[in-house]
Amino acid sequence: MKLTINRLALLLALLLFSACGNPAAEQLELYIGTYTAEGSEGIYRVIFDNAKGTATAPELMVAVDNPSYLAFSPDNAYLYAVSEGETNETSALNAYAVEAGGTLSLLSRHATGGAAPCYVKVAGDYVYTANYLGGSVSVFPIAQDGSTDEAVHIEKFEREGDVAHLHGLFDAPGRELYATDLGLDNLYLVDPVTDTDNTYHFNILTTTHLPDGFGPRHLATSVDASRLYVLGELSGEVAVFDTEKRPFELLQLIPSDSVGGGGCADIHLSPDGRFLYASNRLKEDGISTFAVDGEGLLTKIDYTHTGIHPRNFTLSPDGRWLLCANRDSDNIQIFERDLDSGKLTNTGREISLSMPVCLLWKN
Repeated sequence: MKLTINRLALLLALLLFSACGNPAAEQLELYIGTYTAEGSEGIYRVIFDNAKGTATAPELMVAVDNPSYLAFSPDNAYLYAVSEGETNETSALNAYAVEAGGTLSLLSRHATGGAAPCYVKVAGDYVYTANYLGGSVSVFPIAQDGSTDEAVHIEKFEREGDVAHLHGLFDAPGRELYATDLGLDNLYLVDPVTDTDNTYHFNILTTTHLPDGFGPRHLATSVDASRLYVLGELSGEVAVFDTEKRPFELLQLIPSDSVGGGGCADIHLSPDGRFLYASNRLKEDGISTFAVDGEGLLTKIDYTHTGIHPRNFTLSPDGRWLLCANRDSDNIQIFERDLDSGKLTNTGREISLSMPVCLLWKN
């Protein structure tokens, strides 16, 4: 059958779109949070070429003090960043509109009511901050324009004089959240509840106590949510939990940091769930690679040295690259990841920036 002129034009248009669209899809936006005590001024952005594993020079999107953790709204229209201060007066949650070209416009800034906010989480109609020195979680309602109101609730976790250090908030099934408490060595499963009179509170559904001195920091969840991988900052271990038990059943403790550095930082699963990665600081700085078996248990298969003081790291959405923010080397290293073996290769390429500590893809 002969193609009509209209059909031919349509076919050519589709082919042109395909040819032009694929390269554009390889250009990814990466936002970077920093500490601003030295050369950095706030939140930066680079364009990452996913085909080549290269990045543009960092460009300042907004000046703000110590934006050490970032989170996008589900539609990427808004970005939320903590200002990590040492006191209540210098600690805040900032809300930004993401403008054309990636620049950020301030919508609101409110005190967290707890010092050293080190994590920000968007869930439902709220933004949450984990306040390390405050030992608390602060809850901010999201307004229609993406700004936040002042905190409507501050949940304090200190018990009987023990010092809590809240370190992160992570998705759990449904509307529930996991919270990690380095100070009390606890992992909480919490249900955020808003009563009919708009009173907000946390229901702590279960508390799982980790071994004393473990220091839970960040965690990763298996694809089917049946396994939790909790990173111990202080003990240098990864704890594997079965989430179907209450409290959660500990299945495995495996070292990530084998030299006693006492500074594990971040943990992520590969997109296919077959490999787990954890960053280790203070001694023999680097990233551990684990294989995940059919039961969700771990075997350490590799160790890759990094720059000084690796903090947050991220995998590209397709899992081909791992980018690691090294706070004290003032750089972000680009590693290539073997999709079959899970192992990392240092490409030698890096992004130079003073004290990078948080990496966030704009999807």
